[in-house]
Amino acid sequence: MTGPPISCLTALVRPPGPDDPSPGDWEGLLALAADRDMLGLVATEAPRRGWPMPAPVARMLELERVRGRRRLAWHALEAARALAALAAAGVAAVAIKGVALAHEVYDEPVERSLRDIDLLVAPEHVEPALAALGRCGWRPADDRVAALYRRHHFHVVLGGRGLPVLELHWALTRPDDPQRLPAAPLLDGAREIPRAAGALRVPHPDAHVLVACSSSLRDGFTDLKPVVDLDRLVRIGAPIRWPRVASLADGAGLEMPLRFLVELTGRICRTPLEPALAAVPALPAPIAHRLELSGAHELPLRPADERGPLLPHLVRSWLSCDRRRTMVNFLRRNAFERAQQRAAGIGATRRAAGLAGRLVQAAEMSAWRLVRRVAPRRL
Repeated sequence: MTGPPISCLTALVRPPGPDDPSPGDWEGLLALAADRDMLGLVATEAPRRGWPMPAPVARMLELERVRGRRRLAWHALEAARALAALAAAGVAAVAIKGVALAHEVYDEPVERSLRDIDLLVAPEHVEPALAALGRCGWRPADDRVAALYRRHHFHVVLGGRGLPVLELHWALTRPDDPQRLPAAPLLDGAREIPRAAGALRVPHPDAHVLVACSSSLRDGFTDLKPVVDLDRLVRIGAPIRWPRVASLADGAGLEMPLRFLVELTGRICRTPLEPALAAVPALPAPIAHRLELSGAHELPLRPADERGPLLPHLVRSWLSCDRRRTMVNFLRRNAFERAQQRAAGIGATRRAAGLAGRLVQAAEMSAWRLVRRVAPRRL
């Protein structure tokens, strides 16, 4: 049995089943996987399941596995070196997102693609952390841009000759976001996972869930990786304390996004998430109805050219703990984006044109809501 690319990618993120399709369109599947940044998973899981494939596809996937392993080994080695330098400087830090999850929860690390190293420290430790990382070769490319990140963002981007990009986080949300997810509860309960190249210090699994939730909301639930991350955490039996996760999400303004992420994961990956569903309050009926009508549950699987620009904005608005503030940030842009525009010398005319475009989008979103109330149907 063959199936379309979306069905095949969905099958690959689930446990194998007797009715799983194999690709009739390898080119389409690989293009979709590249768009979703999931080529590593396809390159690992498709051969593991014995899917028949043309020789050129087999060679390309083998090359992707080799490249992915080298990339992951490099990132893990440098992450361990950075964490050791921070520990020597008295800075408590953990690796989050790709470099931690690849080695902690995936059967084959290459399944989890990554582009950089993400480390998390407490806000009061940012300066000593930057100094320690600077001695290892990681520095901001531009001090003025770094200052903008420090003032208006939740991480700063560092690089160095022959080094992977490193993002030093001190929170997971921007200062002017309605949601507030600080570093302190995410650093609690950290532990080390040993590796031949050096130990990686990682947070408690609770933190992985909250990081996936905040990044999903920021991306408008268009990224498939956080969904698969949560699935893999649950399937390996990670000791997620769901009542604590729900409490922290509620305090951070992330309760509804967390519930939607849990529902998405169960729907796409068929993950057994009964403890999570019991601990995290259900979405309000009107919000759940809008999400269902809009097809928002398909967002992580739909390529950018198919989903359109409006739905991710709508989903962010519906799931926000402060819809007014979310819309203001959308129309004006958040403080970080405004500062970037000023630093780039973007003039008033171009800024006004951007605002006009976003006003049009806001009007389209309002029209969508009105039309769906009168004649509901999927986008």
